[in-house]
Amino acid sequence: MDDHADKPDTQRSLWRELAESVEQFAAAWEDAPPIPQIEDHLPEPGSLVRRMALVELIKVDLHQRFVAGPTAPRLDDYVRDWPELQQAGNVPPDLIFEEIQLRRQAGEQVDLAEYTGKFPKLAKPLTHLSQSDARIETSAMLAMRKAKGKYKPGDSVDDFELLSILGRGGFATVFLARQKSMQRLVALKISSDQGAEPQTLAQLDHPNIVRVYDQRQIAETAEHNQRLLYMQYVPGGTLMDALNRMRSVAEPDAWTGATFLHAVGEHMHERGQSIDGDANVRSELAALTWPQTVARIGRQLALALHYAHGKAVLHRDLKPANVLLTSEGMAKLVDFNVSFCSKVEGASPQAYFGGSLPYMSPEQIEVCNPEYSKAAEDLTERSDIFSLGVLLFELLTGKRPFDDPVPAANWGSVLDFMSEQRLVGLPRSRIEEAFGTHHLLRHAIMKCLEPAEERRFKSGQELAMILQSCESGTLDEILFPVEVSWKRSMLENVVLVVAIMTVIPSALAALFITNYNLVESVPDASHGLFKRVREIINGIAFPLAGILILSFCLPVAAAMRLVRRRGRQSDLTERQRQTLRNSVERAPLLGHWCASICVIEWFLAGLLYPIVLGTFGELTPYAWADFFGSHLLAGLTVAAYTFFGVTLVAVWYWQNQLLGSNLTEGLLSGKPRSLLFLNRLVPIYQMVSALIPMASVALLVIWGNAENKFALGVMSIASLIGVAACFWMARQIQSRLNELDELF
Repeated sequence: MDDHADKPDTQRSLWRELAESVEQFAAAWEDAPPIPQIEDHLPEPGSLVRRMALVELIKVDLHQRFVAGPTAPRLDDYVRDWPELQQAGNVPPDLIFEEIQLRRQAGEQVDLAEYTGKFPKLAKPLTHLSQSDARIETSAMLAMRKAKGKYKPGDSVDDFELLSILGRGGFATVFLARQKSMQRLVALKISSDQGAEPQTLAQLDHPNIVRVYDQRQIAETAEHNQRLLYMQYVPGGTLMDALNRMRSVAEPDAWTGATFLHAVGEHMHERGQSIDGDANVRSELAALTWPQTVARIGRQLALALHYAHGKAVLHRDLKPANVLLTSEGMAKLVDFNVSFCSKVEGASPQAYFGGSLPYMSPEQIEVCNPEYSKAAEDLTERSDIFSLGVLLFELLTGKRPFDDPVPAANWGSVLDFMSEQRLVGLPRSRIEEAFGTHHLLRHAIMKCLEPAEERRFKSGQELAMILQSCESGTLDEILFPVEVSWKRSMLENVVLVVAIMTVIPSALAALFITNYNLVESVPDASHGLFKRVREIINGIAFPLAGILILSFCLPVAAAMRLVRRRGRQSDLTERQRQTLRNSVERAPLLGHWCASICVIEWFLAGLLYPIVLGTFGELTPYAWADFFGSHLLAGLTVAAYTFFGVTLVAVWYWQNQLLGSNLTEGLLSGKPRSLLFLNRLVPIYQMVSALIPMASVALLVIWGNAENKFALGVMSIASLIGVAACFWMARQIQSRLNELDELF
């Protein structure tokens, strides 16, 4: 295994060592006497976790000695006994705050100035911590509750018989229990009676959120109540259970929907649960690839978040352990307990090892860091979106996107490191390794992980739409085609396609108009002059139109060359990135600009012909009007055919791949305005394509000579075919635009 794979395991083992040290010390206090000594549970000198372990052990020791009575030592005593606490001249602010909390709970009036005067450099974090919710629990309390483990399978609590442990965290333990009065199995969460989780969950009724039945309170001690929250029992275990089982049997490259279902089934079998549910749903999931399975689970969780956010409820603790699975592999979100999040919530070895901090957004980590003034109330729905991105990255690859930090001297340093990681973002190599050819899924997850909140998905529903496309696979094939053929190579040649789509209609129209004008508008005496004028005008107009059209084509052609080289060129220059960024606005409207140039050229020709012929030859007033009208109608007809021909290729070939490249490079921040404009242009050109040829035929039949009737009949048939072709192309363009709408 490579160094990159070893690094997270090494760091997690350090966090595990830290958590076990604190829990064992807390358990030793429960078994006292004799009173445990800190040095007996402290890692050896030189250990990377020694100083942080010392801080956490002192928190537990402080808590227990304050409970024991008025002779509890003060922080100064610990600083005297453990000089290493004062690295960089300061005691960790969370340790100071632990003593402040304990003194307040013991009934003392604590003046913050007593501490800020002693530690002036810590005045800011101590002030922020002191302004936090007074109900928060210190990390020592969490460790003590976890070590105590008061309830165990076989116990009876109120109306419930505890059958087995479903999950355990720093804040609560969840049991499979039998509710005696209702004779039903429930998931019973036992936690301290604080927060607004029951009231929060009572608002939520969604198929991907676990349904809560009710709550009860019991008195554990005179000062402390326990909450019994009982909810729907979901038999498939947690997403973390499934991930751990899959990691133990195969590498992520070999995972499939069937692997996932097997892991869920094994969990149920171990608990004596029968595998029921809709067999068709299970078969459908078993047939999916792993990226499709990840997209399906992600879509379910995104919809759950969208629903909760619509009720003004943030989750704030999204992680695999808080996602339950049905026997059919459906995901259900649970545990909204940190909706009352405070400054230090999650900042403890137990909470870190339990997995909350690694899934947090950079702004939520700042909430946990006393060095920042950000409050829990400042968090938005997009913080949950970030956490879902971390979860989906881990689900896809088996590893979390961001490396675990090495335990540092204090929690502030750890949180600063984690925040910086998220703000810098993932290296390109790790992104490429994680997603491979699954470009659309890459876009969905990486947009969740954007450091800037405003660049993430606005809602879970937006994310769900993209993930639904990832699950079906259709949009991925559109944006990132893999087939190579002569047809595709030719259609991706922007200059060639535009040349064909503009020259052929213009040449045919010029041939027809020339013959028509010679017969209908130009006197016999002026035929020679007309031909000379035609050569001059065409000699200027066609090259000029070509240069103008080429100026619009070349940037798109350059972007398409970048797309073709994408697999061979790992990093783009800023200029190349700007070319790609601009191309998604240019490509859809290339047909419109080509059509506009054609109309202008034909309009000017319709003015120049009669002016020159009338000045140097003979031309009747009727001929003046006929020249101008015939050229304008021909120009509009050419414009319609050019627009639909170029635009069809643009939205079916160029725009798809340009969007795909922009997604891959992280350059797409929203729906290109050109696509919105194109939606309005299509029906206008449809009307032009239908009305102008038919109007031209009608006028020519009315005003033309008898000898031209046969030619006019042929033109009528050709016009009908052209109109039908334009309508068909319009439908194809609109169909592709509707498919691309799923991206936005």
